[in-house]
Amino acid sequence: MATHKKKSTPSASKTPAKKAAAKKAPAKSKATAAKAKATAKKAAPKKAAAKKEAAKKAVAAAEATDGDKKKDEAKPTMGAQAVVSAEELDPGRERRPLESYFQEIGGTRTLKREEEVVLAKDLEAATAALRDALYAIPVSAKHVVARWDALRALSHTGAKLSESVGDEETGEIAARVERAVKKLRTQLNDRDKKIEKSGLAYSDALEKVDVKIAKEMHSAQLSLAVLHELREKSIDLTREMRRARKRTKKLSELEMEAGVEKKRMLELTHAVQDAQDQMSTVKNRFIEHNLKLVVAIAKDYRNLGLSFPDLIQEGNLGLIRAVEKFDHRRGFKFSTYAVWWIRQALVRAIQNHSRTIRLPSHVHDRLQRSQRVRAELTGKLGREPTPAELAPALSTDTDSLEALDRLSREAISLESNVAGTEKRLEDFVPDATADRPDGDIDGDRMRMGVGSLIGSLTPREQLILRLRYGLGGEEEHTLEQIGQSLGLSRERVRQLEARALKKLRETQPAQRLHPILEP
Repeated sequence: MATHKKKSTPSASKTPAKKAAAKKAPAKSKATAAKAKATAKKAAPKKAAAKKEAAKKAVAAAEATDGDKKKDEAKPTMGAQAVVSAEELDPGRERRPLESYFQEIGGTRTLKREEEVVLAKDLEAATAALRDALYAIPVSAKHVVARWDALRALSHTGAKLSESVGDEETGEIAARVERAVKKLRTQLNDRDKKIEKSGLAYSDALEKVDVKIAKEMHSAQLSLAVLHELREKSIDLTREMRRARKRTKKLSELEMEAGVEKKRMLELTHAVQDAQDQMSTVKNRFIEHNLKLVVAIAKDYRNLGLSFPDLIQEGNLGLIRAVEKFDHRRGFKFSTYAVWWIRQALVRAIQNHSRTIRLPSHVHDRLQRSQRVRAELTGKLGREPTPAELAPALSTDTDSLEALDRLSREAISLESNVAGTEKRLEDFVPDATADRPDGDIDGDRMRMGVGSLIGSLTPREQLILRLRYGLGGEEEHTLEQIGQSLGLSRERVRQLEARALKKLRETQPAQRLHPILEP
């Protein structure tokens, strides 16, 4: 039987090799793992040290970053440094409203001359647009005429027209307004006649009259205060028109009052509101860029009777006035012009509100000059100057200086408590009008004596004296009134009065009243 040799396949030949390799692989991996463990043990201290070093660097960097942040928070902006010092801002506590205000305005920069001119021109254009829109409404002219008539009525009652017309309409301005009002009155009458003839529908004839009216309104150069009145009047009238229903008597009356139909009135009022918004936007920008100027000036007026926030508020009112009056054509910067208005507003506020009893402006000026000269003499002499030394320096006498010193004293409330007690100051002030205790006794004796004394006269003489001098609860009467009630002439009543008084002087009881009447 033939023996067949088994053929070895490639897979069969390679299998033992793979097994051998597999046996060697675990050995290699074990050796590699052992080496890795040994290396890891050696590298562990180095990694730990590296981690600690990295952590230290991270902490140092974080502290440096926090420190920079705190410094940045503590530093005000560049704009704020001109307004308030770093000592006045404490980031460690909650900010006060005034400090927040400083921070808010500190971010705004001061305008350049060219920027001021641009804003001033924009404000002029917006104001002109507002005037055009208001003067196109017929009711505006009616309001101006009615306002002028009311002012004339005040002047006829004794008040000066310059005091009645208010802000700027004095002197030549008042005369200019009066000339414009005369023409407006004629043109409004002409317009009313055209409306009666052809109705409120807008026509070429009405347009021509409205153009003339607007021209006269421009010539009057009305102040901003009057423009505000006209705007409020037109808005109120438009609001009532919107509420009124179509084709009603109320709407017809409103249209006649306005001088135009509802649709056109709404269009004109819309134009007025747009112009007002534009004007307010430009004006606010101008004001916001100069708020720091007010704070800088207000610092010079501290400790004069008004708090710092109140001074800033009053100074801002002066700034608003300066913006309204500024004329860029004169060539100077706005800040130069605004300083005068701001200082005037601050001085007026201090004079009006710093004292319980208001003093006139000229007295305030004298007090400030007195304080300034007193401080100068104190520095020169090394002591407080006497009235005799201070009076010549102020070009006045000692009596006037003493009167000025009395005016400089602060008023004290009578309801304030006396130090160390619960009693009020009014408890220690004598009442000059109160009767003395002995005066009450003398009064009772006088009433009894006069009563018995008058009893010695005739009834008619008693009645005349009681009515003439208000005795016995009667009111005092004139000789003519007594004569009318008794049917006597004024001269006869006087004679009876004189005779009655003579009797009283000569009677014995009258002598008993002399000790009471003696001082």
